[in-house]
Amino acid sequence: MFMVDEQEAGARRRPRRFRTSSEKRRIAELTFEPGASVALIARAHGVNANQVFKWRRTEAGRTRRTGGAGGAASSHVVFSQCGGRCSRPG
Repeated sequence: MFMVDEQEAGARRRPRRFRTSSEKRRIAELTFEPGASVALIARAHGVNANQVFKWRRTEAGRTRRTGGAGGAASSHVVFSQCGGRCSRPG
């Protein structure tokens, strides 16, 4: 059997990067800009896009809790009390 050392095969791992809360917040806020691409912003900062989506959810939750406006947190859904039997105006 032939074994290949991971480093010989070029499969070296990058050291884990720990980002501060302010770095995460800044990257997440960039994605809330109109026309922004999460994938492009993530790639530009050396982060996986899925991680940035998690930071976005965290930031949106923080904004909702503090009552701030901005990005996805400013949109809201209105639920009807009529159980779907309401008449629509106009």
